[in-house]
Amino acid sequence: MEKLRNLENEIALMRHGYNDSVELYKTTTQRLPEVIIAKLFKFKPLDFLKTKISVRKKPELNLN
Repeated sequence: MEKLRNLENEIALMRHGYNDSVELYKTTTQRLPEVIIAKLFKFKPLDFLKTKISVRKKPELNLN
């Protein structure tokens, strides 16, 4: 369980870092003079990384 929790925390950290980078990219490409350079080199807009959160039923274990 500890390994799983660590993996989930690492994934959340990486997702947060990616979304921070996308936010910086978006704000930078919308400022002058960067907006001119972005249009000149045809920078494409990026979307934030979204994940679908679902609650799953805990599996039942029968050790008998």
